[in-house]
Amino acid sequence: MALTWSRFAAAPATRDSAPRQLRAIVGQFREVLTRVLPKKGIALEIGSGTGEHVICFATALPGLVWLPSDPDSASRASIKAWSATEGLANVRAPIAIDVREGVWGVEDDAPFDAMISLNMVHITPWEAALGLLAGAGRLLRPDGILFLYGPSCWAAHIRRRSMPPSTQT
Repeated sequence: MALTWSRFAAAPATRDSAPRQLRAIVGQFREVLTRVLPKKGIALEIGSGTGEHVICFATALPGLVWLPSDPDSASRASIKAWSATEGLANVRAPIAIDVREGVWGVEDDAPFDAMISLNMVHITPWEAALGLLAGAGRLLRPDGILFLYGPSCWAAHIRRRSMPPSTQT
């Protein structure tokens, strides 16, 4: 019997693009991430979605404690399910963050060593992108890393062709 979200609310969700993106992010970008992200500390992921990325990052970078977040309750339930399935001690329970708000509810955990946001900025209102940058300014250590991933546009040219084929949708 196939698992469905409505029947098993605690079952991890998946997005069709996530496995392709995970191969690209962890495969081709693993060297970059391990070079750029700190070896230890706490990383806040903004817009964690189903939780597949944070689980992959927590496995690849076990010295970091990961704090996933998503404003969507179904996504947070999926993150909890992925965390329970994988049993990773370095992934905290997901929290709700609306990056457009001035207070995110993570201020007691700050400053963060890293903040990561994948595939969010290009699909959210501009106010969310501005809020993400403002939040990074407030909550990251002075030498903290803000890592963004997603389609980008430079000098009015979409860079889609330069992205690994496994990430193109």
